[in-house]
Amino acid sequence: MVNVDRHQALLVLLLLIVIACGRNGTSTTSTSLAATTIPATTTTTTALESWIWGIDSVDLGGGYSLGPCEGDANQIACITSNGSVIGSAEFLALPVTSFDILDGVVDPIESVELIAADYIATFLADRQSICPNLEFRELAPVTVDVGGDPGLRYGFEEHDGALTVEKNLIYGVRVGDTLSSYSFAAIAYGACLSNEGELTDPATLDSLLAALDRVMATVESG
Repeated sequence: MVNVDRHQALLVLLLLIVIACGRNGTSTTSTSLAATTIPATTTTTTALESWIWGIDSVDLGGGYSLGPCEGDANQIACITSNGSVIGSAEFLALPVTSFDILDGVVDPIESVELIAADYIATFLADRQSICPNLEFRELAPVTVDVGGDPGLRYGFEEHDGALTVEKNLIYGVRVGDTLSSYSFAAIAYGACLSNEGELTDPATLDSLLAALDRVMATVESG
């Protein structure tokens, strides 16, 4: 189950583009929730047609899947490898009126671009402050379909020399007056913060990127 502090932190992500969480202290952190066991019975789809986040299970290939987490709200989805939960991801939606930076903005892509830029600026300042020994790298924003609508995939990585120790990916989309985000993260040993249910190897998230682009194109919120 999600602890209260982390759930509140996720609300701050979309309200302030800051996700506050504990890192043996205070710091903005990645978007993730502690993963639980996957239910015994789920509906599996190849994601060639629409599927419902937190309810349906979709095949990511290579023995990986994305589906519901037992005992958690539908906003949380679990990533499994050969049936074992190895990480979790989060869906969150808030009205556009929650964001001052979107006042007067009506274009969906421009809206997500503004949110993404603010998100990156916030985490850049945070990571440089608390982890000056690590290198912050913004991931180039990519236009992708999210739930059948034009959206944006964006995020960042933290590097310790040649080693990637943290990776955060956000699939953002604006539909009408609602801004939605689907968040994936991987936290390895040596990162700024402890792992609290994220994937433990950023390389896994890298390997799943094409599959996530495919399934996120047809996702529906539950």
